[in-house]
Amino acid sequence: MKSNQLKAGVFLSYLQTGIGMLVSLLYTPIVLRLLGQNENGVYQTAASVISYLSLLSLGFGSSYMRFFSRYRTNKDEEGLKKLNGIFIFVFGLAAVLSLAAGLVLSSAPTVVFGNKFTADETALAQKLLVLMAVGTAVSFFDSVFNMYVTAHERFVFQNIVGIVSTVLNPLLTLPLLLSGYGAVGLTSVSVVLTVLRLAVDVVYARRLGMKIVLRSPDFALFKEIAVFSFFILLTSFAGQINSTIDKFLLARYIGSASVSVYDVGAKFNSYLMMLSVTVSHVFVPRVNNYVAENKSDRELTELMTRVGRIQFYIMALIFGGFVLVGRYFIGIYAGDGYDRSYNIALYLMGAALIPYCQNIGIEIQKAKNKHMFRSVAYFIIALCNIAVSIPLIRSMGVSGAALGSALALIVGNVIAMNIYYKKGVGLDMDSFWRSLLRPIASAVIAFVPCFTLAHFWQVDRMGRFITVGAVYVVLFAASAWFVGADNYEKKLVKNIVGKRVK
Repeated sequence: MKSNQLKAGVFLSYLQTGIGMLVSLLYTPIVLRLLGQNENGVYQTAASVISYLSLLSLGFGSSYMRFFSRYRTNKDEEGLKKLNGIFIFVFGLAAVLSLAAGLVLSSAPTVVFGNKFTADETALAQKLLVLMAVGTAVSFFDSVFNMYVTAHERFVFQNIVGIVSTVLNPLLTLPLLLSGYGAVGLTSVSVVLTVLRLAVDVVYARRLGMKIVLRSPDFALFKEIAVFSFFILLTSFAGQINSTIDKFLLARYIGSASVSVYDVGAKFNSYLMMLSVTVSHVFVPRVNNYVAENKSDRELTELMTRVGRIQFYIMALIFGGFVLVGRYFIGIYAGDGYDRSYNIALYLMGAALIPYCQNIGIEIQKAKNKHMFRSVAYFIIALCNIAVSIPLIRSMGVSGAALGSALALIVGNVIAMNIYYKKGVGLDMDSFWRSLLRPIASAVIAFVPCFTLAHFWQVDRMGRFITVGAVYVVLFAASAWFVGADNYEKKLVKNIVGKRVK
């Protein structure tokens, strides 16, 4: 059953990601035009600020799987009940604090956003902060039940719920936007869907037999989780800085419109990230089980390599295609005034290409309780990102913000982490990189002739956009099959195609 859940989970994860991207590609341009650059910029800035409230979970969320695997391996039902009780308490407290923080932040908008917003933009930002804080509080409660479902590897249920939520969001939001409710309507729908998701997860988790013990808490267990989670919290804080600081700085130094331009470019990087985590997410329980069962570093390396190669094909295909036709696509996607979004997307996507192929390595670190170095390194890099981004924004404008984040990502996530994977975690990174040589070669073989074609036959109309894109996809598929793919990957494709044919 677990094997079927994993296979179906991978398929449904990609289906959900595909539907999510399709909905976003169709829905976002409408939102951009209905809100306008300034209101969208205020919305994105408020979302960036409120996202820091996720740190109130104290990093506990990422530690649940590790301790759940331990108790399940030892068949300790009482320990599982107390574990659930500890997490309910921590996330309940986080929910209360997030509501309080949202009210405090909304009461001092000038301190939070600076003085570049107009009076109307400031008033809107205050409303959004309160609504988003409510949504964050509800999501904290949902986290515990959602993690329990994930720990039981019920990926089919989770992805179906995710697909329904993805489709419902624009269907409920668009009427409100067309009626003039703007960013407030957009945020309100998100809060309602979060509440519904909580209700569904609670019912399903209870059906799986989730039991919670709040009395007689295990303080020794709480202390162990807290120590483990502290470094995850540090990593989360650093990640939050790297992912949101650009919008915050742009709002303070330039204004709301620049945030909207940056967000459009960053959105394409988020699509790339969604595709990356789609596969790695369903392997999180397996990684923790491997470590709990004392599997060897060689087996962990093989898992990371197998998943990483598949992720690379997907990342390289999307990134290469964006380089070729992305500038034209952004023009028809976002409309006038978003030309600089193309360079922003290139900086962010290019720097993230390798880290997105190594997501399993992060889970291996956490499962082996060797994530402390990553936490400290990311925190230092995040501070450097701020120091570098401010002068770059002043000299280059909105593109400078993306360049600063890209440089931080390369130094921290690529160089430092690959050294640590080998020296600190015990993974065979030489083998990992050797395994990527043929996939990289296949990607280059497909990209170079298409880049030459696009250079001399500029993609500035729909016919050329479709032609260059189609030629690239065909060349990439052929090159990946004949140059890059190994026997395991070819067998995987044949099995999928064979089942489809039947």
